[in-house]
Amino acid sequence: MTPAARESPLEAARIVHLSDLHIADTRRSRQILGFLPAAVGSYLRIAGAPPRCILVTGDVFDTSALDRTEAMDRFVRFYLSLMSALDTPVPLVLLPGNHDRRKMGVIGPHDPTLFDALAAAAASVQSAPIFVGGRAMRLAELVPRAVHRTGLHVATYDSTVLRTGLFSAGGEVRQDDLLWLLASVIGSGGDAPLLLLMHHHLIPTPLTDVGRVRIRARDWLSRWLIDSVLPKVVSNADREELTMTALGAGTALSTLHGVERPVVVLHGHKHYPTARLVVGTEPGENDVLIVSAGSAGMAEAWSRTDGREVGHLWPSFNVIDVTPDHAIVAQTVAFSRNDGRLAPARTLVDVERVGHRWQVWSRATSTPDRVLLASNEAHVTLLAGDERWTLECRRVLEPVASGAHAEYAEVVQAAPGSRVQRVVQADGEREVERVPFRLLVSTRAASFYRIADALCRTPDAARRAHGRGTTFESVDLVNRVPCARAVLRVTGLPREADAFASVTDMTTGRERVASLARDGAAFELARAPCAARTLLRIYVAL
Repeated sequence: MTPAARESPLEAARIVHLSDLHIADTRRSRQILGFLPAAVGSYLRIAGAPPRCILVTGDVFDTSALDRTEAMDRFVRFYLSLMSALDTPVPLVLLPGNHDRRKMGVIGPHDPTLFDALAAAAASVQSAPIFVGGRAMRLAELVPRAVHRTGLHVATYDSTVLRTGLFSAGGEVRQDDLLWLLASVIGSGGDAPLLLLMHHHLIPTPLTDVGRVRIRARDWLSRWLIDSVLPKVVSNADREELTMTALGAGTALSTLHGVERPVVVLHGHKHYPTARLVVGTEPGENDVLIVSAGSAGMAEAWSRTDGREVGHLWPSFNVIDVTPDHAIVAQTVAFSRNDGRLAPARTLVDVERVGHRWQVWSRATSTPDRVLLASNEAHVTLLAGDERWTLECRRVLEPVASGAHAEYAEVVQAAPGSRVQRVVQADGEREVERVPFRLLVSTRAASFYRIADALCRTPDAARRAHGRGTTFESVDLVNRVPCARAVLRVTGLPREADAFASVTDMTTGRERVASLARDGAAFELARAPCAARTLLRIYVAL
C-alpha cells in the first residue's frame, strides 16, 4: 500500500498545539503574542478546516512571580484575541509548565497559586469550554470529551511538581498516577488512541540536550550562581538536560507501551518542534509517538554547545490532523517575530494506525518555499598563525531577478580573544570593536570581514578559549531565506586537513552529515535548493 492509495477520510479532527507562550510584561512578549492569534487564524483559513480544540502544554506565563491581577489581565486579553482570530470560539486545554510554578522557571519554591488564579480567570471569560489542568490531587487527569471533541482519549499529566529543592526546571512523572490514568483509559472500553499532554519531555530533544541553561533573571546573583558556581560544584549543572528533565521519564515511557492502543505524547518545554516514534518491542506492546511543539511566544536562540548564537528560531505552533481511522499528520508552522508573516508549514510526522502500531509514511518535510535568492554564498579564507587561524570572509547574495532586493543582518562569531580588523558591508566600511557583531548582507554589494585569531588551530589554544573537550572548530553559513543554491567554501586548510560537513534544519534542530566536496585546497559545501533557516557548517579537526 502506498501513501497515494490511502483511503481519503470523510472528516478530520484538527488540533492546534501551542506551548511555551511565556506571557510577560516585555516588549518582545507583547509583540510576538500580538502576532500569534492572527498567525493561527491565517493558517487555519489557508488549511481550510477549523480546529476541534487548542492544547497548551505549559509555560503559559514566564514566571510564577508575576502580579496575579496583571498576569490574568494579560492572559484574558490574549485569550480573547485568539478566539476573535478564529471563525468560532474553540475549546481550550491548559497545562502548567515549570515557568508557571517557579520564579523564572528554575527558582523555587514550587508555587501552584498562579494556575489557581488562571482557572478562576478562565471561568470568567470562556466563550467555549476551558479545561485547566494541574490543579487536582492526582497529577494525571482525563479531559472530558465535550472539551477536546476528537474521538481520542485525551489526558493531561502535570510533570512540574517537585517535592523538594529550590533550584530546578525539571519535574517528576509519578508511576502510580500514570498507572491510574492508563487503567482508567483501558477500563473505559474501546480502542481509541491515547493523546497524553505533558510539559516535560520523555526523550531529549535536539540541541537542548547539550545546550546551556538560559535564565532570564534580572538579578546578577542568580545568573552568577547558575553560570559560574553550580557547574563547579556539580558537573554539567549549567546544562539543560541535567536540570530540565522529568524524573521517571524512562519508567513512564516503558509503561506507556502497555496501554493496549497506540499513544501520542504532546509536550513543550524545550522550544524545538520535533517528532520521535518509539516502537514497542515485545509482542502486544503498542507504539508511542512523541511530538513536541516549539515556543509560540518566544524567538528561541539557536546556539552551539558553547553558547555562541548563530540566530533565532521563529516562534511556532503545531497543527495535528487526526482522521476517523486514526491516521495522524503533525505539522509545525513558524511565523516572523518582526511582522507575523507565516513560513511554509513543515511536516514533522505522518503516521497511520495499524492495530497497536503507527505506520510511518514518507512525504516531503515542508511545503516548497518561494525562492527569494538565486544564490547565497560565503567564501572563507583561513590564514594560519602559530595557534590560531585568521579568517577572511566574502559574503555574496545574488537576487532571483534584476532589480530584486534582499538583505538581512547576520551574527558573526569567533573564538574568545579574536580581534575584528575590517568590516565592509552594503552601506560602506565600519569599525567594530568586538565579536559577535551584526553584518549587513545585501544583494546590492558583497560584504567582507576579517577577524584575527578567529578560530583555534591547536588543542591547547582551544582549551584556553573554549574549555576542555573541544576537538573541532567550524565555519558556518546561515541561510535565512529560501534560495536556489547556498554555498559555503573554505580555502587555506592544509591538504591533510581532517574536515567534514553538516546541514542543520534550524526549525527542528535536526543536524545531518552532508557531502563535502574538495577542489585542490578548497572545501565546498553546497545545497541546491536550500530552504529558509538552514545552517551549513564545515568542521575541521584541531
